[in-house]
Parts: sequence; C-alpha cells; structure tokens
Amino acid sequence: MRWFETMLREREDDFDFKLEQLVLGLTEQIAKAMHEEGITRADLARRLNVNPAAITRILRGDSSFRLRTLLAIADALGRRLKVDLVGSRMKTEEGKHGDF
Repeated sequence: MRWFETMLREREDDFDFKLEQLVLGLTEQIAKAMHEEGITRADLARRLNVNPAAITRILRGDSSFRLRTLLAIADALGRRLKVDLVGSRMKTEEGKHGDF
C-alpha cells in the first residue's frame, strides 16, 4: 500500500477529517451545480442576498455550513437538499464532536 493510502486509512475515522470530507464534497456539488446552471458567484450572492465574498468563503470551505444556508443555496440553484444518516461500522467516542 502506498504511503498516502495508508495515511488516509489511518485518518478515515477521525472526526475532523470526516468533517473536512463533507465540506469538500458539498463545495464540489455547489460548484458543479453553479456550472451546470450557468450561475456565477455574483449571481448566487444576489439570489441569496449576501456579499459575493460570502460565496467565495463557502466555496473555499472556510465557512461552517448550517442547514439553513445549505437549503438556501440548494433553492437558489434549483436543487433539492438531501441529508442522510447512514449506519457506521464504528461508533464514535463521546465528546469528540465539538460544541453543540
């Protein structure tokens, strides 16, 4: 196994790593939908009534996503937001999920 694959496997159950994977996946989906719909960052910002810099932060993964924000983005892009909780092969330890 290559060193990178080994490193990924060692971190795949780390909470922060999983969070970054989710953020990356969401930002990629948003960017893809924008491209498919021909929507620029400025267009999306206008539709959401936010500063274009806010869209840049979201697409860079610098922003924490709230369900409200994700739903607004999905609506602005003519998409449907779907969130699924699926079974896990490993239970996570208590206290490792940040502040609620």
